[in-house]
Amino acid sequence: MTGQGEQLLHQLKMTIDKRLTEQRPVVIGVTGNVASGKTTFAKRLQEFCQSQWPSCGTYLVSTDNFLMPNQRLRQANLFDRKGFPETYDSQQMQAFCTALATNDLEIAIPVYDHSIDDINVHRHLLIDHPNIIILEGLMVLQPIFRALLDQSIFLEVPQSINYQWYLARCLRLNLPAIYHLEGAAFEKLAHDTWINVNLRNYLDNVEPLQGQADIVVSLGEQHEVVQLTVRHSLQFNTESPLFAVN
Repeated sequence: MTGQGEQLLHQLKMTIDKRLTEQRPVVIGVTGNVASGKTTFAKRLQEFCQSQWPSCGTYLVSTDNFLMPNQRLRQANLFDRKGFPETYDSQQMQAFCTALATNDLEIAIPVYDHSIDDINVHRHLLIDHPNIIILEGLMVLQPIFRALLDQSIFLEVPQSINYQWYLARCLRLNLPAIYHLEGAAFEKLAHDTWINVNLRNYLDNVEPLQGQADIVVSLGEQHEVVQLTVRHSLQFNTESPLFAVN
């Protein structure tokens, strides 16, 4: 790990150590563009937390889990905008946020399955006695989740590198088979989706919120941390109305 990567973990450790004295879960947010390494980065944070606080319940939650099912998106003529804020289930998101805010000990949420590129109606993620939540996804800095965050991290990747990671992820997830396309036909679909959906959504709804992130992590071609920018002082969120103590 680079020195800057170690600095990031050290700063997060100080924040989590201080916040774990509270009854409510610590919530760390990770956001960035599609295929920017959010899930991989969040999994590393989860592993770090599990090693540092083995007796605590540490859960990784993707905001993808709150997407509307494909059938519902098609019925609402929103399938071609999948990933934009309006394609998420606001009731499911609000229920999750309320459960965290009121310190529910067991929370069940839907599961987005990338192998079918849809919500898996046969699965749920059970969050049992959470102490630390790693929340990752495009929606992390949107207002509904922003109020929950104790710390937020924005992953910044050059667009040319990000696009190559996106193509690699499409192949890794076997999306050509899911969409019954091969070769040039799938490459065209992937490119059009990147330009008209993913990049547009990022530029319109994700990147403009970068200034609200506490930490900006710039990643290189090998997913290494090349620059760490602390935009806001590392303080936990005690003023969120969701965390108000009656």
